Amino acid sequence: MKPIALVANGEIENLDLIASIIRKYPRVIAVDGGLGYCDLMGITPELIIGDFDSASKALREKYIQVKQIHTPDPQKTDLEKALELVPSQKWQVFGALGKRTDHTLTNIYLLARYPGRLFFETEHERLFVIDRECSLSCNEGQILSLIPVSGEAKGVTTSGLKWELKNATLSKTFVSISNITTHDRIEITCESGDLLLCLNK
Repeated sequence: MKPIALVANGEIENLDLIASIIRKYPRVIAVDGGLGYCDLMGITPELIIGDFDSASKALREKYIQVKQIHTPDPQKTDLEKALELVPSQKWQVFGALGKRTDHTLTNIYLLARYPGRLFFETEHERLFVIDRECSLSCNEGQILSLIPVSGEAKGVTTSGLKWELKNATLSKTFVSISNITTHDRIEITCESGDLLLCLNK
């Protein structure tokens, strides 16, 4: 099943590049202010979700033909609510990072709630969380980092990286930053805990 593309209100620098990626997805959801990016990219979402503190009334009226769900709950972020309202095996989120540090960190912790299912993509990198094992296609020479999210990540073993890990424990004092892929596929296992995987394009 193809992941659902969600467009959030973080930073998107290269609209043409991101638009070309988003158009490959059969379903596109605008998350509040992400509607502004959809509008600039010429993409009409199938659904608009949010508390609408970012998407102006005038912009929403421009897309009056699109179903809009108002979600005023202040205890949850718009992206968090969108994931709950649009169930899927996988989501690909654009505009999840940048602008506000609090939103960026909150969204990264949100990745940890959906390991292997929720992915953030920017012009420069792809991020997701793994909590058991991961087999990932890549290109030789890409930069990859592994950062524990919820405390220590134990029993971390890798294959296909320049500096391999074998039964390692990653923590706030020891992370795997700027490793380099040496094959077109890498394998990562984690016996306990979870890891934020950042793969530069």
